[in-house]
Amino acid sequence: MSGTEKCSFTLLGLTLLAAANTAQADTRTESLASSEANEAAVYKLTTALYRTGDGYLGGDVNLRAGMGPHVVWAGFYRSETGFEQGRTGYENTAVLPFGKLVSSLQFATRGFAGAAATAELGGDHYFLLGLSRTNLRDYYNLTFDPNDSVLYGIGSHTLIPQTQAYLFSVKDNRLDTGQRVSHLVLRYQSGDKSRWTLDLSQKSGQGEGEEKISATGVTLGYDFDRYFVRAAYDPKVNFTVQNMARVSLGMRF
Repeated sequence: MSGTEKCSFTLLGLTLLAAANTAQADTRTESLASSEANEAAVYKLTTALYRTGDGYLGGDVNLRAGMGPHVVWAGFYRSETGFEQGRTGYENTAVLPFGKLVSSLQFATRGFAGAAATAELGGDHYFLLGLSRTNLRDYYNLTFDPNDSVLYGIGSHTLIPQTQAYLFSVKDNRLDTGQRVSHLVLRYQSGDKSRWTLDLSQKSGQGEGEEKISATGVTLGYDFDRYFVRAAYDPKVNFTVQNMARVSLGMRF
């Protein structure tokens, strides 16, 4: 890539960030915690910039539109390495007598298709159970957890005042890599219109070239009214040799 192309790409990423006035794409548990968000919001626009240790930049823009229990989204990712991919998907949240179930389908260019279902079972204190499957086609994983996996965990709406807390693991159960990413997430409601989110993650398992990987990452987010910002540091991102810094900005409207 020429110097002019690199400059243009960097300006594109900065423009996307400025235009939106998150560091990670929506995780499989975010919709389960949506009661903490601005319920009046119908649309959610997120722009993100990613930088790996080898100096390459990546940019992503994602728009979600919700109507009741239904959500559709479309997004586009591009990297300085030349990889780019568009995606679209649908999500449904079903309220059950004993909790709720979030199921989703996603399709992307390069022939990718995937599906996931995650359940919150319980009341003030609950269990998390989930399953995800793909067709194993090329896909840049913006959840940064194993795609073909099981999810299990526990959580509470009331254990800590003004805080939703949950602990869960996402574990590969298809490709025999032993990859597992565990998250401790705290969502603290600091005011009527503000919230802090802390996500501590720990990963282990087989990486590139059968290298054994173990690393700890962190994401910090802040929501105020309709706007939000996220920043993350993710070593050995997607079980590669690269460390990644991420920042994202967005708004609900």
